[in-house]
Amino acid sequence: MSSSSNITGLLAQLINGTTESAQPSTSVRNLRKVSLTTAMQKSASNEKNNRTTPSINATKKAIVLKHVDTTPSELTTAGSETNWLTSMSEFLTNFGVSEVNSNVISETGVGNYPKYNIWILPDNMGNSDVIPVVDEDRQVVNLSRFPICSVKNTSISEELLDGALIRIDFENRELETDAYVVSVMNNTEAFGRAILTELAGIATPEGSFAPCNEQGVAVNHPTGDAVGAGADLLPQSAITPFGLRHGNKNEPTNWTGIEIHYTVTQNAADAISVLGNRGLSYHYLIAKDGTRTMLIDPDYTAFHGGDDNSRFIGISLVNLGNDIASINLPDATPAEEWVKLASGQYGTWEPYTTAQESSLVSLVNELKGKYSAITYINGHEDNSAQKNDPGPLFNWDLPFGLTRGPNPASTKNS
Repeated sequence: MSSSSNITGLLAQLINGTTESAQPSTSVRNLRKVSLTTAMQKSASNEKNNRTTPSINATKKAIVLKHVDTTPSELTTAGSETNWLTSMSEFLTNFGVSEVNSNVISETGVGNYPKYNIWILPDNMGNSDVIPVVDEDRQVVNLSRFPICSVKNTSISEELLDGALIRIDFENRELETDAYVVSVMNNTEAFGRAILTELAGIATPEGSFAPCNEQGVAVNHPTGDAVGAGADLLPQSAITPFGLRHGNKNEPTNWTGIEIHYTVTQNAADAISVLGNRGLSYHYLIAKDGTRTMLIDPDYTAFHGGDDNSRFIGISLVNLGNDIASINLPDATPAEEWVKLASGQYGTWEPYTTAQESSLVSLVNELKGKYSAITYINGHEDNSAQKNDPGPLFNWDLPFGLTRGPNPASTKNS
C-alpha cells in the first residue's frame, strides 16, 4: 500500500482543503436522525430536538469504495426488507414497551440501512493512513481494511456510486464507531471515475512490486516507500500478524514515548477481535498471565492514540477497567478482587496482575534500548479527556525510567 504523502491531484486537493466541495443543501444538524439510539433519546427528551454544530466540525470527508452487497441499495421504510422487525413490533407492547417507543422503533427501520465500505480521508497530507489499493479494473483489492458506514438519513435516497465523496459522522465520536452518512458531496460517475483512477496510480495491488530499473534493485515496500531488496523487505504478515490496521514505517527517532491503554475486554482474543472490527491497533498486548503479543511491528505506526500515533508506541493491558457489567465474564478477575474506589456504576475497577506489571516493565525497557529517543510514558487518559485508561489502579511508580508526559491532560487517575 501507499502512504498519503504519495497522493496528488484531486485527492490531494480534497485532503488539503484547497478545493471547496459543494455544501449540502440542508444543515447536517437539522436532518432527521433515524438511528435507533438517537430516535429513542429524542422520544424521551424533547429538549434535545435542536442540536447545534460544535465550533470544531467533527464530521469527516470520505470516499465510497463499494456497496456492501448484503444490504439494500436504498433506504427503505421499516418492514419492506426486515420482516422480523414488523413481526417484533406487534409484540412490543406485551413486554412493557410504550406505544410511543414502539412507533419510534418501527419508524427507525432497524437493519434496513444501505451500507458502504469507505475510506475516511486523512486530515492532512502528513497523516499516516491506509490507502485503497485499486487494480486496473478500478476494484479495491484491500477492501477489508476499511470501515463500513450506513445511510440512516431519510433525506438521502440516492444509491452511492463507487468513488463518491461524502461527509460522515459517528454514533460514538469517542471511539469513532458506527459511522453514518450526513451528506453527499459529489455522487457523479465522472467524479468517482477520476478518484478511482488516481488511486489506481498510487499503489499496485498487494503482493506485487514495481520492476527493477537502471537505478538499481528497488521494489514498492508495503507502505509505499522505495527500499532495497532482500533483507529490507518485511512481509505484511510480519508487520501485522493478526491483520490489524497499521500505518507507515516510522523513523526510529520519531518514537518519543510509550502510551499505556487497557482493552476493556476479558482476554486477549476478544481484544484483537474488537480492534479488527474498529480498524484500530496497538503495538503490543499484555495478557493477565503476562504473555506479551506483538500486534504491529514497532517500526511501523499503529492506530491507538490519535495525534500520538506517530510519536508513541502503544501498549495495552488486558483489563476490563471499570466495566462492572462484565464482572462475571469467565476470564474476568473474580468479583471479590475488584477494587471499589467510589460509589456508582463506574466506581469499581478490575486490578492489574503482578505478571502484567512485570512483563510491561521488561517490554518498556527493551523498547527504550531499541529506540533511544523514547523519553516519556503516558496513559490514553493523557491524550484524551474522554478516556480513563489505564485507570486509577495502574502503578505509575513501576521502574520504567521514563517521565510521565509530556503533557498530562489531567491527574484524574493518578
